[in-house]
Amino acid sequence: AAAWLPLILLFFSKALQSRRLKYALATILIIGLQIFSGDASFCVMSTGLITGLYALCMPEARSGYKIPTRFTILCAVWLGGLLLASVVLLPFFEYVLLSHRSGGLEAEQALRWSLHPLELLQFVQPYLFGRLVPNTRWFGQYWLDTAYIGIFPLCFAAIYLLRCRCARKLFLGAVVVLGLFLALGSYNPLLSYIMHTVPALRLMQYPVKFLLLSSFGLAVMSGFGADAFFARMRERESIRGILKPLLLPSCILFALLLTAAAARTMLFEMFLRVYPATDYFAPLRDVRFFDFYRGAFFAALLFGAFAALSWCTIRFKQKPALSATLFAALLCADLFFLGAPGDAWLDRQEVLHPSPVIKTLQQDDSLYRIYSMSRIASGISYSHTPYLPFDRVYRVLTESLPPNLHIYHGLASADEYTELLTVRYYELFGRILLNLAARTDDPGGSAYCRKIFSMLNVKYIISPRPLPELGFELMQDGPVKIYQNQDVWPRAFMAGELVVCADDTTVLKKLHQADFEPRTVFVPQAELDKLPV
Repeated sequence: AAAWLPLILLFFSKALQSRRLKYALATILIIGLQIFSGDASFCVMSTGLITGLYALCMPEARSGYKIPTRFTILCAVWLGGLLLASVVLLPFFEYVLLSHRSGGLEAEQALRWSLHPLELLQFVQPYLFGRLVPNTRWFGQYWLDTAYIGIFPLCFAAIYLLRCRCARKLFLGAVVVLGLFLALGSYNPLLSYIMHTVPALRLMQYPVKFLLLSSFGLAVMSGFGADAFFARMRERESIRGILKPLLLPSCILFALLLTAAAARTMLFEMFLRVYPATDYFAPLRDVRFFDFYRGAFFAALLFGAFAALSWCTIRFKQKPALSATLFAALLCADLFFLGAPGDAWLDRQEVLHPSPVIKTLQQDDSLYRIYSMSRIASGISYSHTPYLPFDRVYRVLTESLPPNLHIYHGLASADEYTELLTVRYYELFGRILLNLAARTDDPGGSAYCRKIFSMLNVKYIISPRPLPELGFELMQDGPVKIYQNQDVWPRAFMAGELVVCADDTTVLKKLHQADFEPRTVFVPQAELDKLPV
């Protein structure tokens, strides 16, 4: 969805500047496509904020429209885009009203995974606090791996801000600042206060996602800055006047590096105060500490390379393609070797290759759901570890089938993305999760689990630990066990008994009692009254 953002802004700006209907219609079409792309939350909201800022900050001389007119056009193109995507949005809004987010999340949950201010250092040194894959991250949020765009783009963005006179500077600066303001989340006192005060704003979580705004703004500024940089360098006779600002960041980083090397023991003691003292992270401690030195060294080296290439641009004025090629080559090397993510590649055939557990389940051609105990038993779902190759980890995961690996093999589950998890689902299924996690011998809790599993068409339970308390038939033993529910209800059925209840709360109460006969249907009186006579 984020990939449509530059095109939306491009056509919206042309719609304001040229006053042609075709650009407004193109903006409407691409807004609709962005919504169809699958993210009606952060990406679409980020695009709305950026287009709103553009309408506010764009100089009147460039468009000829005053601010009220610009915002009228803004509202018109967004209304058109929303109407175009209404076939998706209408059921989406209906589902939101039935989900646990309808009244707003808890403030702590909505602000979870905010960007810690120290994580801004990752604009200069990527993966400073470890990687999400293979799970060596030891500080900060656990959603975004890094915001690193490269040292050279940062230099070009700084040149744009400090040296260029451009009508877009206010707009791009506002985009970067707004992104950082929202991404800081709970570390931003003003935003934290607003989120605690206004529940309607707590429909989304993970504020770090708003760093998309800052990354987009910096990327555009770096492009304008690079254009201005090469034009100015070709006009200069000597690098002397710009040598200080170019070499200053490199000299500062090298000085800090030498100071850190001299005070290594003291810094290591300070590092240990914040580094997790767990068995998992202990073997990685020295490597993570060394990352600070390595990152500072490469950052200083790249700042120095920027200064050297600036000299090349002035020296070889007659060959501008040479310096541009060198800049591009070093930028690609920086992003490829320093900024590249550590996500493991897995062959498509490996993904689709069924494990023995999956083969056993696929022998049953009836309509049923499964439920995996892997998250409750291990406390994690997708697992990455620095000690094992991911293809080996993946093979282990396909045995226990945590959400949402079953989707690859056409299996339905009573958990995660294969079902629409509404508030009622959590109120009904939450008791099962608590009972299984606590591993109690409460007969009432076990009976409730069996009844609700049956009602939800859960025929097979996959578990890495024994489940004798549930009383299901052990179908397959081993490290990963398969239990079969003999009393499972069919996916669809004719009601054996219809029980009319006073309201929805009474329906939930009767379901919690779990003493009803199979294929019993509970209907609130209000729903019954809606049926035709």
